[in-house]
Amino acid sequence: MVFHAANVAIFLFILVGAALHHKRQLHVKMMLTAFVLDLALLFAVELADGAVAQAYRSVGEGKAIIMTHVAFAVSGLVMWIVQIHAGRKIYKQGRMELLPRHAKGARLFLFFRLGNVVTAFML
Repeated sequence: MVFHAANVAIFLFILVGAALHHKRQLHVKMMLTAFVLDLALLFAVELADGAVAQAYRSVGEGKAIIMTHVAFAVSGLVMWIVQIHAGRKIYKQGRMELLPRHAKGARLFLFFRLGNVVTAFML
């Protein structure tokens, strides 16, 4: 239950950070904080439940909800890296032409992250 609450809180923090995209410095700080919190939650869940090994066994057994949750989780992690990479270029190098792609990536990331939150409650 604590992990579910933390997952929802992090997702809400991400939504606030995304909504504040026009305040670049605050947006960057919030999103990087959210990334660290997301990784910390992943490690906490793994240490407490052995989630990776459990998911690996469940995927092998063909459990659809686990496979869906893992797909959302891995896709979300990949999108974190993509978004941080593009965001860094925009913020540090002034590559404003990347903004439309970064915005589209944000929507895709939020979809994956929401899917992660919802499917976590179904496990």
